[in-house]
Amino acid sequence: MKNLFKENSLKIIVAAIVVFLSIYFFNITLNYGFYGIGLTFFFIGVLFIFIDIVKEEYQIKKLNIGIIGISILLIVILPIISSLSLFYSSEYYNLIQNKNKIKISEFNKDISPVDLSKIITVDQKLAKKLGNKILGQDIALGSIVEVGEFSIQTVNDELVWVAPLEHSGFFKWLNSKNGTPGYIIVNATNENDVRLILNKKIKYQPSAYFEENLRRHVYFNGYMSQGLTDYSFEIDNKGNPYWVITKFKKFVGFEGSDAIGTVIVNALTGEIKEYSIEETPKWVDRIQPKKFIVEQLDDWGKFKNGWLNSIFTKKEVLKTTKGISLVYGNDGSSYWYTGMTSTGSDGSTVGFVLVNTRTKETSFYKISGATEVRAMSSAEGLVQEKRYSATFPILYNILGVPTYVMTLKDNEGLVKNIALVNVKNYNIVGIGINVKDALRNYKSKLVSKGNNIKLSSSIKLKELTGKIKRINLDNKNGNSYFYFMLDNSDKIFILDSSLSEEIIVTNINDLVTIKYEDSKLKIISLSSFDNLEI
Repeated sequence: MKNLFKENSLKIIVAAIVVFLSIYFFNITLNYGFYGIGLTFFFIGVLFIFIDIVKEEYQIKKLNIGIIGISILLIVILPIISSLSLFYSSEYYNLIQNKNKIKISEFNKDISPVDLSKIITVDQKLAKKLGNKILGQDIALGSIVEVGEFSIQTVNDELVWVAPLEHSGFFKWLNSKNGTPGYIIVNATNENDVRLILNKKIKYQPSAYFEENLRRHVYFNGYMSQGLTDYSFEIDNKGNPYWVITKFKKFVGFEGSDAIGTVIVNALTGEIKEYSIEETPKWVDRIQPKKFIVEQLDDWGKFKNGWLNSIFTKKEVLKTTKGISLVYGNDGSSYWYTGMTSTGSDGSTVGFVLVNTRTKETSFYKISGATEVRAMSSAEGLVQEKRYSATFPILYNILGVPTYVMTLKDNEGLVKNIALVNVKNYNIVGIGINVKDALRNYKSKLVSKGNNIKLSSSIKLKELTGKIKRINLDNKNGNSYFYFMLDNSDKIFILDSSLSEEIIVTNINDLVTIKYEDSKLKIISLSSFDNLEI
C-alpha cells in the first residue's frame, strides 16, 4: 500500500484537488444554488472515475470505500458539525445584534405619531392588480411584456410600489433585445395613483435569456463564488431603474447568513457596482433580507439561555409571530416589524421588534398584546356579514398608542374599508371607508372603551367654549356622527355618539366645551365634549 501511494503521488494529489474543489463548490451550492450544485456533482463524478481507474489498475477493492468515506466526511458531515446550534448557540444568539446590542425601547419615545398621509393602504397584491390593469389598457404593450414583482420603497419622500415590465417569453425577448420599455409605479397610499413609465429601458432582468439574464450576468462577472440574495427592483430619485442585490456571508460554519453589503446592477447598461452597507446609496431602502431577519430573531429568542434550555425547560424562549411586514417612519426610514411571542402561545405577544432594513439596528418594545393574526380576525369579525378579508397589518403610532392598520377587501380584491386595531386590546377596532373615517371611529372607541389606555402626553389638546350655531346627524357603518359648528369658530367639528351621549340631546344655542387636536383641517374630530346646559 505504501508503494502504491509512493508510485502514484501525482494521482493522489489530483484526487485531493478534486475533493477540495468539490467542497469549494458545495459552499457555492449553499450560497448560490444552481451553478454550485452542477459543479459539485461534476467534480464528485471526476473523483469516482479516478477511483475506478486506480481500482482497476491495481486491483484494489477497498480504495474507493476509503476515499468515499473521506469525501462524505469533508463534504457532508464536517459542514453539518461546524454549523450545529448544539455547539454554536451563542453565535446564533448574537447574530441579530451584530455590532449593536438590541435596545429595549419605549414606543412613544422612538416612534412618532404617524402622518395620516403616509399610512400604507395598498398592499403588494393590490399593487399587482392595479399594475396589470393599467398595462392591459395598452393592448400592443400588454401582448409582449408582463408585470414583474412589486417592491415598496420611498422615492422623493413618496411611498410607492415599483415593478419592472418583463419579457413574457423567449420569442418576445428575441424581438426586444434592447430591453422592455420601463416600469410601473403604484402609490402605496393612494390606489388611484398608478403610473406607467415607458422611457426607462430595462435590458437586464430575471426573465431575459443568455447573457442578459440578470442572475447569469452577475454570476459571470465576478460573483460566482459569493453569496447573493434578495434581488429587488428599485428606482433612484431620478427614476433610473436598478436591481439591488444583497451580498452575504455565512458566519456560523455553513449557516448563519448575514448581509455584508449590496451589489447594484444598472437595469439598462448592466454596470455592476458593489457597496458596503454603510456606502450603499441612500435611495436604497432595503439591504437586510426578510428571511435573514426572521431566522436571526428566532435564534435570538431561542438561545438566550443556551441550547439545552431551548430544547428542554424553554425558560424565556421567544419566537417571531407569523408574518413580517415593512413599516416606514415619518422620516422615511424603513423597518422590518414582527411581534414576539412565547413558545406555545398562539394569540398574544410579549412585545415586538423593529429592525432597520439598512443598518439592522434592532429595538425591542415590551408591549404585550394581540398577534397580527388575531387582530386580523377581530377586524374581519366586525364586518363578517360582508365576508371581507383583512390584509396583513402594519404597525403605527396612532394617537400615541401602538395600532395595527390593515385594509378589508372583498372577493375581487378591492379595498372596501380601513381598519385600525389596538395592539393592547384587539376588541378596540375602528373601521371606516377611508383612513380619516377609520381614525375618527377608532378615536371614539379608545375614549369610550379604553379606560386603561392612556393617550400620548405629547398630543396637546385645544379647549374651546362656545354656542352651537348649526348641528346635523349622519349615519355611517352603523354609527351616528354629529356634525356641528360653534358661534366663535369657522371649523366643522365631528363627534361619534359613543364618545358622549350628551350630543344626542344637544340643541342649537346650547353652550358647550370641547377639546380637540388643533389642525389646519376644516373638519376636526373631537377628543371630548361637554354640554354645559345639561
